[in-house]
Amino acid sequence: MSEEWPVTAAEWAKFMARPINERLLVFDEEAEKISGASVSDLRKLQTAGAIKADKIPKTGGGYVRVWGKNSIIISAIAKQIDENSILGIIESGEIAASIKDSLFLKIIEESISQKKSYNIENDAQNDWAICIYDIIFVKIEKISTRENYDICISILDEIIQIENDEQRNQMRKAEINYSAMIRLNISGTIREVHKKFELLA
Repeated sequence: MSEEWPVTAAEWAKFMARPINERLLVFDEEAEKISGASVSDLRKLQTAGAIKADKIPKTGGGYVRVWGKNSIIISAIAKQIDENSILGIIESGEIAASIKDSLFLKIIEESISQKKSYNIENDAQNDWAICIYDIIFVKIEKISTRENYDICISILDEIIQIENDEQRNQMRKAEINYSAMIRLNISGTIREVHKKFELLA
């Protein structure tokens, strides 16, 4: 925390009474409402090291947990991955937390502006949705076995069983389709997080 932030419990109480979009720290209930992840999921993500929480002093003694905006965004992304793959919330959180800062900023900027500066067909390496798709695939590949491939999402099953050019072309189409779903869901989620921070101000 920066030096200009509150120190005493009374100062913290006054600070946390300010609008959310000014303090950018939220309590458990606010974090749940904004991110879509339950408090239980937030705690799991925190324990796994995917997100961080701060503790601020209460006026009557003790501390209360608060979450920063970046942790809320990571939680929201993790929740989307969790809901759209066979991965659990912890594995999804590890993926969300592993996104490099430069890519993280690109995701936020593109999601809020709703504009892309590249063509997915010709510039896939700059497509953050493709990057997340690749990470998801690697993560699922690590935790999957031949016996449980049948429960994997169909896109992953297609990739694993590639045998010829036609299947590779089908895989590429499926990759683009699944990545488009990732972009749609995560971009929408980030816009909602941004909007909720403003609405709860």
